[in-house]
Amino acid sequence: MIIALGGFMCGAIAGASARYGRMCTMGAIEEAIVASDFRRAKAWGFAMAVAIAATAVLEHAGFIELSASLYAQRDFDWLGALVGG
Repeated sequence: MIIALGGFMCGAIAGASARYGRMCTMGAIEEAIVASDFRRAKAWGFAMAVAIAATAVLEHAGFIELSASLYAQRDFDWLGALVGG
């Protein structure tokens, strides 16, 4: 229960921050292409760079193990991807 509540709180804070800061991938792409305004695209790229760097630091420090991640699995379930997708 505590983990679910913590996840909800983190999601709510992240969602409110994204909404307040207008952090939207499609909005950033649209403004860059249509209005030639790259400020949101730069902010999105910076946020991605920070997330990638933080993930690398956390893995190097031993706080997380990326090899155990669902996305790092060697096996791929083609049937599941085709039927479920």
